[in-house]
Amino acid sequence: RASAIGALTSAGPKVGPTCLKHVKRRIEHQDSDVRRAAVDAMCALGPMCPQFAQSMGKLLHEEQGAVTPESIRYKAAILTILGSSQANAEPYLDEIASHLADEDWGVRRAAIEAFATLGEYGAKAAAEVARRLLHFEPETRRAAAECLGRMGIHAGVYAGRVEALLDTEEDDDVRAACEKACMLLSQAGALAS
Repeated sequence: RASAIGALTSAGPKVGPTCLKHVKRRIEHQDSDVRRAAVDAMCALGPMCPQFAQSMGKLLHEEQGAVTPESIRYKAAILTILGSSQANAEPYLDEIASHLADEDWGVRRAAIEAFATLGEYGAKAAAEVARRLLHFEPETRRAAAECLGRMGIHAGVYAGRVEALLDTEEDDDVRAACEKACMLLSQAGALAS
């Protein structure tokens, strides 16, 4: 499997259109090793092939139906792939941010990781992430604070909102996430120490 991923990656954008449907289909495979290999291949090709990011963005936007362990795993895989797609993920940043409010923590975690991986390519979504610091659900506020912390310098002017949330936040878990995020943001130079 590793050799196949290497071959696909080496072939680059030329193979994108021809292998997309074959690789994408394997994201839902029964064998976890096959699923992981498919995600790894799509993560490697995502920055090179806009078709991969477009395909994942469309899937992320679709309604998934009943929430099952498989649908959660599928959403997390899509977010992981988009997180590795660099500039090709830009049209889907708001959609990724919307998953910070997902009912499943695993999906929220995948959205956080996507922004952390995107780095500078996710900076345009900092406002959308920061909006969720005001969400009525504590778990969403926690995810938004952690996400901005992990975005580091790319959180931009919104880093200060995490620090400001400490003045009013009553939920202990959200406060802990804000404190950790402030530490990360300070280390990254996004907040004055």
